[in-house]
Amino acid sequence: AMHYLKLKQPRTWISSGGAGTMGFGLPAAIGAKIGRPKSNVFLLDGDGSFQMTSQELETIRSHKIKIVPIIFNNSFLGLVRQWLEIFHERRYSQMNLGQEIEFVKIAKAYHLDGITVEQPSELADAIKQSLKADKTTIVDVKIEEESNVLPMLPPGGHLKEAFGKC
Repeated sequence: AMHYLKLKQPRTWISSGGAGTMGFGLPAAIGAKIGRPKSNVFLLDGDGSFQMTSQELETIRSHKIKIVPIIFNNSFLGLVRQWLEIFHERRYSQMNLGQEIEFVKIAKAYHLDGITVEQPSELADAIKQSLKADKTTIVDVKIEEESNVLPMLPPGGHLKEAFGKC
């Protein structure tokens, strides 16, 4: 996301720094919203990471916290799958999440809203709808199973060796 976002103010971006801290995003977004209640807070998260802390949707609901979670849903632990593809000849193990999770239904279980996005052309409207809503509205974005996030560092590598440079 940092390759494409144009931030206009300092201290408006929170990241785990690519340290593979799955589950970091949702609690961090809640904290960001509490810290800056008048700002729009967007969460960009993978489906595996989101599932690790999805119970925090109750915190969001009960405290009326409004954020925009955008979940990239490919039914995989994406970073694990990507490393196994690129650095370990696709010897996949323990990264397939199984049947696709329907995050809109999870949102509804917490009395929140959700929108499913299946085509790139639907994304902008889904985000606009989520911003207009009076409560948190999950944007569940379906992506290809083997979508990669680049650039990334090779094991033990340095920034100058980044794989898939932008």
